[in-house]
Amino acid sequence: MSVPFAASYVLSYGDGDAPLRFNVWSEPEIPNKTQGDFVYQTRLHRGTFRFVRTHGTDYECVQATVKAKWRCVGPYVPDSNDQIMQVESYRLPMFVGEQIVSDGFAQPLRLFYRVVHGQRLWCLSLDDGAVWCLARSGQFVYSQDPPANGQSNRMEAVSLSLKYSRRIFVLAAKPQTLKEGGPPAICDGSVYCPSPGPEP
Repeated sequence: MSVPFAASYVLSYGDGDAPLRFNVWSEPEIPNKTQGDFVYQTRLHRGTFRFVRTHGTDYECVQATVKAKWRCVGPYVPDSNDQIMQVESYRLPMFVGEQIVSDGFAQPLRLFYRVVHGQRLWCLSLDDGAVWCLARSGQFVYSQDPPANGQSNRMEAVSLSLKYSRRIFVLAAKPQTLKEGGPPAICDGSVYCPSPGPEP
């Protein structure tokens, strides 16, 4: 993405599972580096989970309840394909946006416009029924997976802003070092942690 943005997304599942709600803050890519910094945040039971990539380094933070102190671990370096894919899932809106603007599609495309939440979006429709949409400023806003058994997952931005405070990239607590071969210090059993960190 060429400009920073902050957005709130809802991922709705066609099978009826509860939707996933999450927030993303994204910085533009830096020339000669693969990705820009970003923050992914979602609810974690009564608290909050936050994945932070700042200056190219990854950290995880958890606030178990609204009044609890934040706990952070890192820097984190994924050491398996599963962990790499977990980190990539945190930057899903940026990944989808990158795919839309690439020219690697192997099937016919149909370009059209759609209005979502009052925004006129630029959309691509694939032969398999998938739909991907971008805002005029280039951010991913809406997608619909190819239908399967009459069901289809959808992801859409319910808010989008091109301005935000960079304070979100400042870690909420001094990070603890990840222990080799053990679970992250923030995943102590008192809360479920979606961490891609090492397994016990």
